[in-house]
Amino acid sequence: MAEIGVYQQGINWSWEKLRSYWKCVDELGFDAGWMMDNVVYPDAVTDKMLNVWETWTVLSVLAEITENIRFGPLVTPCLRRNPCLLAKMASSIDQISNGRLELGIGTGDDPIYFEPWGQTYLPIKERIACLREEIEIIKKLWTEDSVDYQGTF
Repeated sequence: MAEIGVYQQGINWSWEKLRSYWKCVDELGFDAGWMMDNVVYPDAVTDKMLNVWETWTVLSVLAEITENIRFGPLVTPCLRRNPCLLAKMASSIDQISNGRLELGIGTGDDPIYFEPWGQTYLPIKERIACLREEIEIIKKLWTEDSVDYQGTF
């Protein structure tokens, strides 16, 4: 059976509108809901930064206000957050939601989403290597009692 999901950016939306949207998506029976994980978003015409919700904060609320929908970031880029913190945030939200969190992580797609926050935007080869390390760290943190990891990043 096919599953149907929605993608929502939340750009320039009020909290009331965003909250109502996600409750409605859950009540309508969608299987999944995804939210972008960009902490800045430039207007295509003016380059002015638009208001964007912080994804992981919203996901923690979605865990509580929805009952059925699976949800997650689409996608959290490597280097955005420390992988240990990301692993803890994801596992906490997954517990709150009774296992409904889907963790989407990737390499990041544009320097505009990193540089305004003082974050480094590495060349793609290095971002892929970083993502590989982050996935290894997160998996270890979720499956091992004690983790010691020596990596490049």
